[in-house]
Amino acid sequence: MHRTLDGFLHEDLNRVCADRDLTTDEHHPPNAFYGQAGALRRYAGLPDRPLPLTLEHGIRMDREVGTAELRARLPVMTVPSQRRAEAIRAGAARGRPRTIEPIGFGALYAAELVRRNFGPDPASGDRAGGTLAFPSHSTHHIRTHNASDELAAAWAALPDECQPVVVCLYWKDYHHGEAAAYRAAGLPVVSVGHIFSPDFMLRLHALCRHFRYATANGIGTHLFAASWAGCRFFFTPQGEERFEATPERLAEMSDTAEAFAAARALFGERPPLGAAAEPERAAERATFIAAYLGVESFRAPEELRRLIAGAERRRRWTAAQDAAVAAPRRLLGAAKRRLRATLGSGADR
Repeated sequence: MHRTLDGFLHEDLNRVCADRDLTTDEHHPPNAFYGQAGALRRYAGLPDRPLPLTLEHGIRMDREVGTAELRARLPVMTVPSQRRAEAIRAGAARGRPRTIEPIGFGALYAAELVRRNFGPDPASGDRAGGTLAFPSHSTHHIRTHNASDELAAAWAALPDECQPVVVCLYWKDYHHGEAAAYRAAGLPVVSVGHIFSPDFMLRLHALCRHFRYATANGIGTHLFAASWAGCRFFFTPQGEERFEATPERLAEMSDTAEAFAAARALFGERPPLGAAAEPERAAERATFIAAYLGVESFRAPEELRRLIAGAERRRRWTAAQDAAVAAPRRLLGAAKRRLRATLGSGADR
């Protein structure tokens, strides 16, 4: 049904965005975010079993490592790009020793799966949609408040060549009622589903390849995924935006201001039409996208299978070592509990 744009436009968003428990069988739970683990398994032809390594669930624009990745008791950490691997090896990754492997971001593997099924991405002139718009989105811990009415008005007023504009809402923001402002402005709303949907990244690529342009008021994975699908990206001028969460969650937000400024300068804030298209910068933009996606680190199916098999052997060895260390501690703890119980019983008598 997603071979055409109508397939997305006619979907029931109550079903597509249906909420669910944030639970997964993955050894590293964030691997399930955006269906990235599933995309890698399907691409490599592997059974539906937990991956024995960590994936960075999004493209980080800073030099830090997520708390979840640092805490993961897995010996192999994968990252999208060589530059990301070098940043982590330089000292950002603390904790137990582990191998850092650049493998390319999951969107690359999702794109390959979509192309296997639907064929090459259509040429720009063959795409039914004008512009796919991405409002800055919430997470399962942080609510993002956009000036939705202003964004809707700005997108509805884009030139004819950029029309029709379709808004892609994150599952959480659909539940926050954000669709109303865009629909009131006459803009259709679609979604690629829940954060744990195994088809999230596949749906995202399948959706993007129906549009000539893509835009957003903030930076995020959508910039890279849409560009990789052949959309010509531009930023919407940034308006009011605030975040609602606990102080701890707000403190965890990475600082992307420098990378955001660089991306805005590179892609601009006007539709790439006429003089604003700047064809001479096309190669620079493509290099920017490829570097963060880790195109140079993309693995063939057999390479990915070997990496995952080796990581599984190391995971089992690490688990066995942990169990061997933990066993004497458990025995000592049990002996102490028995001694306290015995002494307590004697004191009671």
